[in-house]
Amino acid sequence: MGVTINDIARICGVSRTTVIRALNDTGRISDATKARIRQTAQENGYRPDLLARGLAMSRTYTIGVVVLNVMNQHFAQIVNAVEERSRNNGYGVNIMLHGQDPALERQQVNRLLDYHVDGIILSSVNAEGSYADMLKKAPVPIVTVDNRVGSGLPFVGVDNRKAVYQLVQKAIRKTYRRLVFLCPPLSSRGLNLYVHEERRAGFLEAVKDAGFSDYYVIECEDYSDRCKSLLLPERGTAFICSGDIFALELMKFFRGCGLSAGTEYGLTGFDGTSILDYVVPRIDTIDNHEEEIGHAAVDMLLSLIEKKDCKTDLVIPADYLNGRTL
Repeated sequence: MGVTINDIARICGVSRTTVIRALNDTGRISDATKARIRQTAQENGYRPDLLARGLAMSRTYTIGVVVLNVMNQHFAQIVNAVEERSRNNGYGVNIMLHGQDPALERQQVNRLLDYHVDGIILSSVNAEGSYADMLKKAPVPIVTVDNRVGSGLPFVGVDNRKAVYQLVQKAIRKTYRRLVFLCPPLSSRGLNLYVHEERRAGFLEAVKDAGFSDYYVIECEDYSDRCKSLLLPERGTAFICSGDIFALELMKFFRGCGLSAGTEYGLTGFDGTSILDYVVPRIDTIDNHEEEIGHAAVDMLLSLIEKKDCKTDLVIPADYLNGRTL
């Protein structure tokens, strides 16, 4: 068992209160006494009990984060930005993963609440109405990112619908004769796939407003052969993917068929993940502003923890990143 504050007080021949003041640099205490107490603490390997201190102060200076996984660069970049911003504000981060399992997500949120974190940043896949009610009743503030979870919960994300709308307009101006929107299945498994639903809605609105009739929406896990069947000659088809990962997988498949993105078909992604820096040709995509989302989510959460007035619904404009595939 480690040395305690009472042990240091006994060794130094001072009161427990004096030790606390010396270690926390508060109250009136001579420099000589403070230095002697701190040296004794260091020599004896004293470490503060942050859990006990946090419970006593009703503040643990820890933020919980729940995301899908950290293999997907989108989430890894958000988590990195959250950790950086939190650390710079004196907070640690406890990271939980739900693996796109709504039941596990609920467990992870409850576990963080049991750990008495001061607040939670959540990228949810849970579509249950009762779940949103549970989050609203949580004893600490919860900020959602990416997918909205009901109404009234603090939110930070990008304007997915507008971004894809403008992307479709760009593809039409480039005289593609067929447009194909590619996304995960949106009607199965009862998942909250708000970001992909918004991107699909932006695609459908854009083709409708432009009077563009030769378009397809593909929502399936095994989409490669279906996409190949929709290729038109002379670079006639553009594939608008609802995520960089889909664009990368499609590019890999077509490359195996001897087809090159940007010359024999058009291709775009969404997220602007850093992995695209190593892909040739570089895929046109949408910058999802992961760093800005992470920083803004922490800023919003800290304001809510401190009970300060702040904007609790922040939609960030998404930017087009030029590549060589559209």
